[in-house]
Amino acid sequence: SNPQTSFLLASSTNSFEDAITGLEIDLKSVGLSPSTINVARDTSGIKSTVNSFITAFNSFVDAKNSLTGYNTETNARGVLNGNSLVQTTVSRLEGMLTKKLSISNSSVKSMAQLGVRFNGNGKLELNSATLDALLADDPDAVTEFFQQEDTGFAVVMDDVITAMTDPFTGTLKAQTDSLQASALALNTRVDELNTILEARRERLIRQFTLQETIVNQLNSQQTALDGLQKASSS
Repeated sequence: SNPQTSFLLASSTNSFEDAITGLEIDLKSVGLSPSTINVARDTSGIKSTVNSFITAFNSFVDAKNSLTGYNTETNARGVLNGNSLVQTTVSRLEGMLTKKLSISNSSVKSMAQLGVRFNGNGKLELNSATLDALLADDPDAVTEFFQQEDTGFAVVMDDVITAMTDPFTGTLKAQTDSLQASALALNTRVDELNTILEARRERLIRQFTLQETIVNQLNSQQTALDGLQKASSS
């Protein structure tokens, strides 16, 4: 509409990458009137990711409860009931979810400020209104909270989880190695005990055989004595 400020662009692919800095524009069809492009921040992706994290954490809590639980009616214990590593893992994760982080240039310091809190069952839940208001008011603060280098929540939490799950140096790997070493030691001890028991069984069999031989000899002597007594009486 204004030749002094207008400019013409052409593309053989119907896609423009440099028309506006930071935007890629794809043309879908020919229009009969001017088109307006509105550029707005999409915060739905952030909210969806937060909900995915909450779902994943709550699944972890369900697995933990199943593996460490105790049934008072049947006296059945979970496989990991009383396991110190599980308790340490839960404590570290809960600590990360409740602590305030050293996030510079951001008003958001904790998950609680985003509306993420623990309920009475030890699971996370999201106050959507709190997060929506924060995203509308200061979306950059939310981004900084998660992504700030070295101190952002996503960075720090990833370090915590990696320290536990690293396949070479993680605490879970160390625990697995320890359990495998214990199992190997127990199997070795079982083999040693089986060898000892087998030797004792053989010794008892020999003793039993010798005792049977002695008994048979005594019975023979008794028979001979009975014969002598009868002969003397005659």
